[in-house]
Amino acid sequence: MTGSWLTTLAAWHGIQTRVTANNWAMPGQPPRQLRVEPWTIGPIAISRLYLSCEGPAFTLSIPPHDLCVLLQMLGRSTLEQGGLPCRLPAGQWTAIDATQVHVHPHARDTQLLILRIPRKYLTEEMAAAATNPERGLYAYYNRALSRTLRIFTALPHRFDAVTADQISTLLCRVVEHAIREQRCADRRAQSAAFSAYAKRLSRAYRYVRRHLDQSQLALGDIAKDAACSVRYLQKMFAPGGQSVREFILHSRLELVHCDLLSARHSSRPVTDIALAHGFNNASHFTRKYRRHFGITPSAMRIAYQTLRLQFSTVL
Repeated sequence: MTGSWLTTLAAWHGIQTRVTANNWAMPGQPPRQLRVEPWTIGPIAISRLYLSCEGPAFTLSIPPHDLCVLLQMLGRSTLEQGGLPCRLPAGQWTAIDATQVHVHPHARDTQLLILRIPRKYLTEEMAAAATNPERGLYAYYNRALSRTLRIFTALPHRFDAVTADQISTLLCRVVEHAIREQRCADRRAQSAAFSAYAKRLSRAYRYVRRHLDQSQLALGDIAKDAACSVRYLQKMFAPGGQSVREFILHSRLELVHCDLLSARHSSRPVTDIALAHGFNNASHFTRKYRRHFGITPSAMRIAYQTLRLQFSTVL
């Protein structure tokens, strides 16, 4: 009876859940439970799966017109597609193609967050890159994606139409950002794995991340630390489809975005946060942020503060 109810609820939300019979607890052991909690934010369908006591294995089936992003909130799981396993620890995510994926939880109190985004709300390039059949299932980590999903999808909330549209746009852009950054990182890693400049590329990454607070991060300084010329530095970044300047900009935007979602910086002006991460022009920062995430930083902060207020009334 329980398995039938879960299948009906999940199928209503577009996710078919199948409970494996031999995964139920033996007599004398605590029962294994699987609970699905569905809701929507604008056009994005969200499902949170709660599994306790190393809950039963189940199968996800995603419609072809949706892109599915699965984030491991708590615990750890193993995904299996076409016989190929993929371990998904807490805080990591993967994009799932329109096929069946078997999920095997391996920890007590496991939580999975599933976003179904209609592909028409994503750029064709990003939707295709996320579900490349040759890529298979891989676990990735992106701080901006993980933090945004944890905050704006923490609990089901009823947003007005305008706020829901803003948040759904933000979620789409953050997902695109994570896919784009991971694809660039994959390309650079693939190129560097068989090249002599792997150590230089790693040193360039570290130098950029340590000096993002500098508004004028010169390519010459990065190249000097990596012991190469500026031209060679640009060639090292080229396989990822991103220039050095774009990598610096995206890294700064990600740090600012995470600080805007931090309760510790809730009363700090947006301009101060942007200035602390190397942006010395407010209008330039706002323009780049909106182009990247589809929402202005002030509108994102208002949505976040509204959500915090709702949390305070609920708790």
